[in-house]
Amino acid sequence: MMRRIYFAAAVLVPTEPVYNDADAAAFLSAAGIGNAAQQQAVHRLAVELKEAGLWAKLHAVYPFVGGTAQAHKLNLKNPADTDAAFRLTFVGAPVHSAGGVQWDGATQYADTHYVPSVQLSGSSGAALGYYSTTNSVAGDVYEMGAYVSASNAFFVCVNNGAFSPARPFYAAFGNQQGANSSDSRGNYVVRRAAGSPAGARLFRNGGEQNPAAATQTDSTGPPACSVTLGVLNVNGGLYGYSNRACAFAHLGPELSDAEIAALHACTQTFQTTLNRAV
Repeated sequence: MMRRIYFAAAVLVPTEPVYNDADAAAFLSAAGIGNAAQQQAVHRLAVELKEAGLWAKLHAVYPFVGGTAQAHKLNLKNPADTDAAFRLTFVGAPVHSAGGVQWDGATQYADTHYVPSVQLSGSSGAALGYYSTTNSVAGDVYEMGAYVSASNAFFVCVNNGAFSPARPFYAAFGNQQGANSSDSRGNYVVRRAAGSPAGARLFRNGGEQNPAAATQTDSTGPPACSVTLGVLNVNGGLYGYSNRACAFAHLGPELSDAEIAALHACTQTFQTTLNRAV
């Protein structure tokens, strides 16, 4: 009698791709990040930024991963622990956690050591970004920026309670503007286009918030003081401390509309992987 032999069908289980990037590896080593999930998130972020053509256009990237001051202070683009590499200098001991950096709205901030007048030119355009995970209305407070004069400023406030109704407030080498938004959470990017006209433009989660204001040109160039996080650097003084937590920030030259959308996609994937997306 012939005996039938049955074979179980193989079940193929999809696996996540493994990302590997030398720049990410250097950052992870300098930051002392040993968590495997966080390591893969950073590798993937670096790979996707490069695939999107964004890596070379970002001078400083602060992913705020690792949950410690050592990990949070380093620039993914150049993780050397030096001012010249735009490492952050934290002041006032903000709270570091898996969610990013939490400021107290009174004394805490970070200096990026990034001086727009040195790193950028008026003709190259500029972009800065702040990923806020806090929904709140505060007074005249600022999440990120540098200010010398009304026509020589580069900053973002994701929801300024000094206005009625409260709304975002931003500038790129001047061009101070407001936009409508009821939620201070999200990935906020301020961009100044190269050339003329070259006004300030604000994006939230990849979409433009105030296109009608983009043609103003009252700029006298990039400010000659360093950009700070958690407060506005007013030519060496400090104004408008924020209490809105930051999960990602960046600085660099101009990004196009498509590049800002691509940057948000990369950033949002990163935040989702770390279970802190908003």
